[in-house]
Amino acid sequence: MLRLEHSEEEVTFVDLAASIDDGEAVTGALAFHRGCSVATDDRKARRLLEEHVPTVPLVSTLELLKLWAEEASIPDTELQAAMMSMKSWASYIPGVRDPLHEWWQEIMQDSAS
Repeated sequence: MLRLEHSEEEVTFVDLAASIDDGEAVTGALAFHRGCSVATDDRKARRLLEEHVPTVPLVSTLELLKLWAEEASIPDTELQAAMMSMKSWASYIPGVRDPLHEWWQEIMQDSAS
């Protein structure tokens, strides 16, 4: 399990925890001090992380899904099944402002055909 190990991590965590929940705050603090990215779709968390730790790269669920599909050459049928599961089980549907919304729509449209 990852833990805050240094006082600098703790200071960043406390700063972030004043604005976002503890889980996202600890993730942001660790990512900042250890040179990692943060995967989140929470708009408030993304906005606050961008303000407080702007050097931390942020990735979204769709970015991870698209990377998986491209890197592993996932067939469209398997990708569609994953998207349908996300939609059904996690109630996940990307908003129209999501940069990959059109990509999602195209894949999902193909599954309806």
